[in-house]
This record gives sequence, structure tokens and C-alpha cells, in this order.
Amino acid sequence: ATALHTDRWVEVFHVLEGAVEWTLERDGKLETWIAGKGETVIVPAGAKHRFAGSGDEPSRLLTVGPAEFEAFFRALAAAWTGPYDHERTPQAVGPVFERFGMRLCAA
Repeated sequence: ATALHTDRWVEVFHVLEGAVEWTLERDGKLETWIAGKGETVIVPAGAKHRFAGSGDEPSRLLTVGPAEFEAFFRALAAAWTGPYDHERTPQAVGPVFERFGMRLCAA
């Protein structure tokens, strides 16, 4: 799961396997839905968003973004390992988000 956040780039996510619960800001309101295998989600730059695996099956996403996207995910992996924790995970990854011009958001 990811914390609600914004990015300075456009992101494209394609669900390869399983299902993913998305929350995405559209027209100033947060919408939540389940994207299944074969669906693509485009996140505009600056839009609040988060996602998490949904259901009992594992999920996999193909993610497309700018070159710094890979550096961000490597830094994120170095900052936090283990299952998502609603309090400790955002504290651990917050500095990584800031370093890449991203912002953690309140719901």
C-alpha cells in the first residue's frame, strides 16, 4: 500500500495481475475504485493518489514514468522494508518523498 501523496510527474500504471484499489483525486475530490487485470490508470502530475493490492491474490503493476522514477523506487525500498504500517511507514519514507519533490497528504 502507498500513502496518499502527490508527484511532480505523470504516472501510468497497468495492472498485469490481480486487482488494485486506487484512490485518485479528480476535479478536487478523492475517488476510490478497484482496477483489475488489463486496466490502466493514469495519474496526472500533482494529483493526490494512493494504491494497494486488493483481494486475496497477489497483484503486479507495470509502471511508466520519468527516468528519476526508478531512482525514487530504489530510495523508497532502502528506506522501508516490511508490511505497510499506517504510522511508521509514512515517517520512514517521508524524507524520500521530499527529496524527489513529492508530498505526503492527509486524506
